[in-house]
Amino acid sequence: MKKLNLYIETSVFGFYYDEDALNLYKREATVKLFDQIEKGLFDGYISDVVLRELLVTSDLELRGKLRELARILKVLPIHREEEVEYLSDLYINQGVIPPNKRDDAVHVSIVVINPEIDILVSWNCIVNAHIKRRLRALTEQEGYKFGFEISTPEEVIIYDI
Repeated sequence: MKKLNLYIETSVFGFYYDEDALNLYKREATVKLFDQIEKGLFDGYISDVVLRELLVTSDLELRGKLRELARILKVLPIHREEEVEYLSDLYINQGVIPPNKRDDAVHVSIVVINPEIDILVSWNCIVNAHIKRRLRALTEQEGYKFGFEISTPEEVIIYDI
């Protein structure tokens, strides 16, 4: 079976070190996902957008930990920035993704133009059946392939190992 290529969006990093008891299951799934990437069960990718978002973390100690965590992932080059911008604007202008969630639109757009990615992993609003259907329809209407899933870490990790 082919090893899955995962694009890890910024919200996933936030739960790795989250100590809030209400988010324990998200933290456990996130830690397990990074562990499985590090063990080679998945290939993990991020973009410069993720790196930029991690760098705005105000807690310097946490920022260092997040940057270290990101080192186990490969960085996808963004060669088609105009297309990323176009698709991101489209998702927002059509009301699929709220304007204040532009980074989510950018992450989806990056994955659209990188067909080697199998799953966009997120804890954000884009992991919603209604939003995923609208994103797929709008993307395909524009002539792009939507050949990936959008899932939470919990939906991606392998439980029987």
